[in-house]
Formats: sequence, C-alpha cells, structure tokens
Amino acid sequence: MQKLSEILPPIVALRAIEVPEDLQKDRWGGKSSRDGFKLDASVVPSSEYSGLYKVTLRVIREDGSPVNHPAAFLVHDSFKLENNIIYASMDGTGIRKLH
Repeated sequence: MQKLSEILPPIVALRAIEVPEDLQKDRWGGKSSRDGFKLDASVVPSSEYSGLYKVTLRVIREDGSPVNHPAAFLVHDSFKLENNIIYASMDGTGIRKLH
C-alpha cells in the first residue's frame, strides 16, 4: 500500500492557492466534517514558553468508532514544514498534539 506521504503532495500541488497570504484558505472546502469524520482543534497558550501555543488536533469518527489509520493536516506556512503537511499516525484516540 502506498504511503500517505507519497499520495498527498501531488494532490496538494494540483489545488490552486486562492489566498496567497494563507496558503490553505479556501482550498479544501472549509468544512470541519466530511465522510463520517470530524476535525476538532484546541489552542492554548504554552505554560512553558511565552508567546507560543499548544495545539491539539483531533480526528473523530462521527459514529464513535476508533480512528486507527493515518491522517494528514495541511497547515499554515508559518509552521515551516515540508509541503505544509503534518502526518499523524492515529492510535484509536484520533489525537495529535503539536508542541
């Protein structure tokens, strides 16, 4: 089976950038749920580092069953990641913490 990191970059490259100041804005439909999955996020100030934040991303199955397959989060270019993508392995909880 092909890895998500091999499949996703060409798909991302095909999607037009609509807002140059925010590369992901208006590219993916703007919905927090689709095909039985929901994305939830929380952002809280870091207690360790002034001016930084702890971000928690969570993928939830709307039927309540565990999420056990990989996910990808397309993020703002200020994260300074290759292709602006975070790949996450899910362990059933659907949670990915970014610190």
